Amino acid sequence: MMEQLKNDPVFDALADCPACVLDYCLFKSDAPYCGEASHREALGCAMRAVSEDGEEPLWTYDLSKASAVRLDARAFLSPREDGGALSYRRAFVSPPHGGCTEAMFRRVNRALFPHGTEHLIVLAWTTDWSDYFDEGHEWWGAGCWTVYDALAERCAVILASATD
Repeated sequence: MMEQLKNDPVFDALADCPACVLDYCLFKSDAPYCGEASHREALGCAMRAVSEDGEEPLWTYDLSKASAVRLDARAFLSPREDGGALSYRRAFVSPPHGGCTEAMFRRVNRALFPHGTEHLIVLAWTTDWSDYFDEGHEWWGAGCWTVYDALAERCAVILASATD
């Protein structure tokens, strides 16, 4: 069973960046970490969390269509672009309208990954399995990442999708 963590220092750091367009969800599981299956479970929990708004869900999704590739944690946080795909840093710092500073990016990620990058397992997911990502597909881009911190024993889900 995944427990959503809502009172984490990362949310205090994010509050200082109201222009951030990313959705962050943090989860801790009472089950042992099981690789991609644990990431997929956290991703499903995150989609339920961001989709719930009253009686009707905001977005539909089919996790069976999602696939992932593993990323190096330092590369995930670096300013280097990956073949035109929307990077996590670019999604945070340079969304279509506004954005946050590099200093804010560093502050959020120090709170999100307090033990550094050595113990992180990062997966980048495809974005063709939910209409959550449709706006991003129109122009700016869409991103979906899950990051398991083995020392904190928690999974962060980071979702990006915006348009002009």
